[in-house]
Amino acid sequence: MFKIENLKGVVDSHFHIGVGNPPFDGFIRRGLNLKSLTSLSLKTGVVFLPKMHFGSLIEPVAKKGKVLIFPSLTLNSKTNGFNPELIKKSAEKVSPVRLAVFFPTIEAETHLLNIDKPWFSLFKPKKNAPQWQKEKFVAYYQIWKRKGGIKVLDKKGNLLPEVKKTIKIIKETGSFLHTGHLGGEEVKKVVEEAIEQKLELVITHANARTSKIKLKTLLDLIKSAKKRGVKIWIELCAATWICGLKGAYSIKKSFVDWIRALGAENCILSSDANGLEPNRKNKQTNAFDIPKEVSLKTPLDWLEYFVNLLIKEGIKEEEIKEMLIYNPQKLLKIKIDEENKS
Repeated sequence: MFKIENLKGVVDSHFHIGVGNPPFDGFIRRGLNLKSLTSLSLKTGVVFLPKMHFGSLIEPVAKKGKVLIFPSLTLNSKTNGFNPELIKKSAEKVSPVRLAVFFPTIEAETHLLNIDKPWFSLFKPKKNAPQWQKEKFVAYYQIWKRKGGIKVLDKKGNLLPEVKKTIKIIKETGSFLHTGHLGGEEVKKVVEEAIEQKLELVITHANARTSKIKLKTLLDLIKSAKKRGVKIWIELCAATWICGLKGAYSIKKSFVDWIRALGAENCILSSDANGLEPNRKNKQTNAFDIPKEVSLKTPLDWLEYFVNLLIKEGIKEEEIKEMLIYNPQKLLKIKIDEENKS
């Protein structure tokens, strides 16, 4: 049985937090805030890159000269969408730590077009919830009804000028890009522009069903990036499987076969978790099949369960180390952990 606690240098480069106690990201309940995530990092030795859908800059946390929590900035309504000046200020503020810039997520136009009304029931505040939570939920619901999300492409399918400018400033500040919740064609256009500008990036939860990114497209982008001397990373997330609709994914076809085709040297594994147990009562999701005795309380629980499924289907432990330790360490410019190298 694979155990994350037996490894040193693990990085979870995509994880959700909230603010307050209990933590909230907008109207969405989370399991950890920055303080409790820092405690988890100190306890386990794992480095985290947290993200918020509705927040702004998450600042880095360091102890005894080691960065435990890396900074991120998500482009959303709070940042007024694509905001090069804010990116520049944020990168300067967190320097010399490398900043992750997430393109629009659940406020992206494409995301809003790809979700349906039942999706909102997962996040709808309870009747006794504070008024501010209810108001934030209603505000977001109205954005969805109007399909008024943040756009990436113009009517002709070309990148908007502010998107190109944003990519340029991310490159100039030494930051890197996460593609967020963009759709397949948007990802293709954004990545092509980033490659042209020689910007390192991560294609966020690349095989998520709603992203609609084809494997061939990813292979073509990797090839194009290599020619330009640019490194792009393909992210595969535990949450895509655990929270995915039952039958929508196959561990072998959707994950193992993709890793084989893409090459472990081009992939990063992350939890994309939220610090809470998944809803195992919902028979429409894969989480329903996970045994109750399997704890999924922390992002590391999610990662460990997911990694064991990959290993069972033939992924080697050395490949896991590459995707879970060495590749994200390279991305965040952490000194490569030599202790795990054989």
